[in-house]
Amino acid sequence: MGSFVYDDDGGAILWRFSLLDELGEGAAVKIRLLPSDLGSDEKLHFLTTFLIDDVLAIDAGSLGFAALEVQRGIQEIFLTHSHMDHLATLPIHCENRLVEERPSGLVVRGHAQALEVLDQNLFNDLLWPDFSRIHYAGEPLIAWSVLNDEEPVHVQGLTVTPVLVNHAIPTFGFIIDDTEGRVVISGDTGPTERIWDLCCEGKEPDIVFVECSFPNRLERLARESGHLTPALLREEIEKVPPASEIVAYHLKPAFHDEIVRELAALSRESLSVANSKEEKWIPCRKT
Repeated sequence: MGSFVYDDDGGAILWRFSLLDELGEGAAVKIRLLPSDLGSDEKLHFLTTFLIDDVLAIDAGSLGFAALEVQRGIQEIFLTHSHMDHLATLPIHCENRLVEERPSGLVVRGHAQALEVLDQNLFNDLLWPDFSRIHYAGEPLIAWSVLNDEEPVHVQGLTVTPVLVNHAIPTFGFIIDDTEGRVVISGDTGPTERIWDLCCEGKEPDIVFVECSFPNRLERLARESGHLTPALLREEIEKVPPASEIVAYHLKPAFHDEIVRELAALSRESLSVANSKEEKWIPCRKT
């Protein structure tokens, strides 16, 4: 069974999934969408980072803003792609790990193109030190690991499957499984097919985080740049089982309120908008 909550402890969204009731909440896997607005209106989605059980991160847009103890617990980062809003604070996160007496190595996984961009254009000793060449106890502080399309990675008791989606550059969405539950994170994408087909194989997703970047009036821009509008999102969620919870994220801040109104007009009970200031339980289907 799964449950979804906006937690006021740190202002992050949490969702716990696939636990037998008798195991108790302490055994739960949790997903948190970190807030990225440091001002008074934390509902805006400037940057993207999901934390999974506080040891894995999907993207590093806002990871460097998290509490230091949270950052030091991260062992692996899975990148959807190399656009700045998804990796903006990765350099700061790497530096924040150095305050430990024995900093642990960090594995950064992503598409080959994304890792090449990071290696050549960011961690190039000009914009930022090349942490992959800095070693502690014989191990690099960062290790790059290439993800292959639809090739699962088993880590921390989870199976993370990258699936190419429809964006301006090579971009992965992720299907995340434990023994019973399934979560989908779409990554940046326009209308797409393969991830929806795969996420329904074997079991249905409990919850789907799906991007919705632009309002309906900018559909042409959304299509050209590989993003969704509420109208396009409606077509995408028809490809997802009706029992799955849908959470829209990656709303462009300049259009946030307009997009929220258009999403509300879809009148789908299981659809919500990621908002780090709300506290709300949303029941998910039982597996």
